[in-house]
Amino acid sequence: MWSNSPAATFFHSRAWADVWNAYSEGAFRPHPLWVQFSDGHEALLPLSYRRRFCGLVSEYHSSPAATYGGWLASTELTAFHARLLLEWVKATNESLYWRVNPFDTTAASLAAEATHSDVTNALDLWAGFEAIRANFSKGHRSAVQHAIRAGVTVAAATSNSEWDAYYSVYEDSLRRWGTHATSRYKRSLFRKLRERCNGNVVLWLARHEGQVVAGALGLYAKSHVSYWHSAVLESPRHLRPATLLIYEMIRHAVEHGYRWFDFNPSGGHEGVQKFKARFGTVPLSCPMILHQTPVNRAFQQLALFRSFVMNGRGRFAFAGRR
Repeated sequence: MWSNSPAATFFHSRAWADVWNAYSEGAFRPHPLWVQFSDGHEALLPLSYRRRFCGLVSEYHSSPAATYGGWLASTELTAFHARLLLEWVKATNESLYWRVNPFDTTAASLAAEATHSDVTNALDLWAGFEAIRANFSKGHRSAVQHAIRAGVTVAAATSNSEWDAYYSVYEDSLRRWGTHATSRYKRSLFRKLRERCNGNVVLWLARHEGQVVAGALGLYAKSHVSYWHSAVLESPRHLRPATLLIYEMIRHAVEHGYRWFDFNPSGGHEGVQKFKARFGTVPLSCPMILHQTPVNRAFQQLALFRSFVMNGRGRFAFAGRR
């Protein structure tokens, strides 16, 4: 069902759920639910199940890592079906985290249930590469030419050593981002993505004088390409390798018949979102639906309180003089 769904993203695949199951050492467990409606329609909810706080709290994630969730269906569902699915999952008395899939027109009907608004930046590739390139900002078009003249090249990774080189670039980026980083992934996540995803995950690398200076992960579904993770070394950033990298990824997606190139939400980083918008992207709403049980809410508040009163060394921090 996943491979035949034009609205599905890689985040709806069993491979994505399995990667997070392995990476989390079983904390995220694939828990797909098959639903049959009384009118004959059927749907598959590719949920993951997670237990926290010593098993006292359990929750459904429509897709791990706050990525797009929703259903897979062989026939098009209506807004009424969508509402029934959401209400049915809520009725299980489990907490639910569900990011609305912006590439499913029916899923948009759930926006009224959202608790947190968000957008992604995406390119509709139907017009062809030259038309898309013409919509790049002048600065991005110049950056592409600058990178090419400087000798930056782009190609897909083919070896473990190249994936390790990318992780070194990512570590350099984490050092530069500091506390502003919205996520920190271990090396094992990238190894598991390479091992388990059978060509649906491609690591694109930009090189300069033989050195990997930037990289990005492309996650591929039937019609959708996700630009999910990227990093660039600090020292050669003036060569604009990241812009050329995205340029080549978009061109590859067009040439291979994909409909959407999706930059994904920007984690609240305004500068990142502006960078993506200069590729001529359109903003698509992808809000979060968060349904918490009273027990889950209480433990979340306890965790927030603990992080507020404890500093990084595990000691209480008080305002004012010590």
